[in-house]
Amino acid sequence: MMRLVKRGLVTNKWKPRINFSVSSIFLAKDQKGYDWLHFNSAVQSRPSDYTNNAFVIAQQPNMVAINSAIGVDLHGNIWADSLDARKIYSGIGGQSDFIRGAQHSPGGIAIIAMKSVTRDGRSKIVDRCPAGITTTAIPADRVILVTENGAFDPKSLSMGERAVGIAHLATDEERERLLKTIRDDPAFHKPDLTMHKGVPGFTPYKKATEV
Repeated sequence: MMRLVKRGLVTNKWKPRINFSVSSIFLAKDQKGYDWLHFNSAVQSRPSDYTNNAFVIAQQPNMVAINSAIGVDLHGNIWADSLDARKIYSGIGGQSDFIRGAQHSPGGIAIIAMKSVTRDGRSKIVDRCPAGITTTAIPADRVILVTENGAFDPKSLSMGERAVGIAHLATDEERERLLKTIRDDPAFHKPDLTMHKGVPGFTPYKKATEV
């Protein structure tokens, strides 16, 4: 953020009621960051009950909230705080606050960007979320999902269409396994019919880079 401000890319001129300054929780790394913050009116160091307040976030016009996640399932459940019901990864963070704040921002949008597999090759795009997991976003949240394979927007899609689109975020092998699961499960109503004009809501990586 310090580099962005110094280059004039972050000016804060569109921020209402926030005194035209950057709001920050975290400050770390080297002495340069602390020296920059010292008596710098361009930055406000605020506690999490302010910076992570969804109502404050929603006041920012065209707010884009970009987060990552541990996994997402075919229904659109997203989790980032824990690996399973009793294995905490990072504890409760501000992801859900920024997702919901961005959704209520005029022109705002929430994005989850993540790799489709873990370091040891396990898919992060799965059929069902782990039992007892704490979710940071639910299917009711409009979240753009992005992996190295493409981007998916769930807006106005049915449960079956959503599942097909999410499956395409996975690797080729995992995508075929997930699509078979969708086809074999009557809970997803006639999923093949959703693909007659392409995959609904899904933009392949190659096509996205050409825009």
